[in-house]
Amino acid sequence: MDEFDGWREAARERISARERTSGLRVGAEADARAERMLGKVFSHGYPADGSDLVRVLGNDGQLGTLWVWRSGSRAVILDADLWERVRDEDLRSLRDLVREWAAASGAESLSIEAFRGDATTWRFVQSGPSVSSSIQMILEPFPRRATTGDARIPSLMPMTPARFVQYFRESVDSFAESLLAAGGLSPEEAEKESLEQFEDNLPDGLDTPSQHLYTAVVDDTEVGILWFGIQDRADSRQAFIFDIEVTAELRGRGFGRAIMIAAENEAQRLGATSMGLHVFADNARAVRLYESLSYDRVQEHLFLP
Repeated sequence: MDEFDGWREAARERISARERTSGLRVGAEADARAERMLGKVFSHGYPADGSDLVRVLGNDGQLGTLWVWRSGSRAVILDADLWERVRDEDLRSLRDLVREWAAASGAESLSIEAFRGDATTWRFVQSGPSVSSSIQMILEPFPRRATTGDARIPSLMPMTPARFVQYFRESVDSFAESLLAAGGLSPEEAEKESLEQFEDNLPDGLDTPSQHLYTAVVDDTEVGILWFGIQDRADSRQAFIFDIEVTAELRGRGFGRAIMIAAENEAQRLGATSMGLHVFADNARAVRLYESLSYDRVQEHLFLP
């Protein structure tokens, strides 16, 4: 087990370094994330069912390792440790081999997570076609906002219990549809994943600590909803937007930008110094909005067709 123990320690360092370099997580938070990933899959000291750790071999010997996790119809490359001397043609051949292996093991899709600053993984991704599925973005520090355009900055009113019941039901269904559209999940898997994420993040509903849910109001009219959480980091606090929606009949009028600015103002009032969010890559309008507000891409989940 000495070789495996050496890989595991190196993988812990790589995963933590990716998190820190990208800015997605910092300090002990990044280390804890790496430990959770490894602990979940290697809880007994060796790979659990559905996890494969393989050497990448070339004519000149070992070229690195790949850690692949299979769950249901998905196969996900969790760690790609490929050495610099790997040639581009070797990377293309490796992608083909991994896709064939994934298909033979029953997976209908193969994907990978790539972080800002992780040159090794991005080189592997760019060796062939890829389709971005989802994006993590961060704004740090908060800038001064000069204007919101035509839309007024809404007031953020704490969500009422009655509105929460309606919101929860509709949003679980909506998020399941987004997960399904992003690919890699069956309808049943998407529905289960959506409900689990909402229940995990809101175990006590509106009373869940550090979770803030609002209705956005202009002139006594609801123009959208907002949900973000606050997390203490090593030396700062970060807000993370779990959900932002504009009332359907009011879309295209600038309220999305206005609610985002209201969210930034409220997060700063609560002591946050940065804001993170997740967006599905096929939501091109939202991606353009966030990038126009100077949010940076720090992590992407990509399918490798």
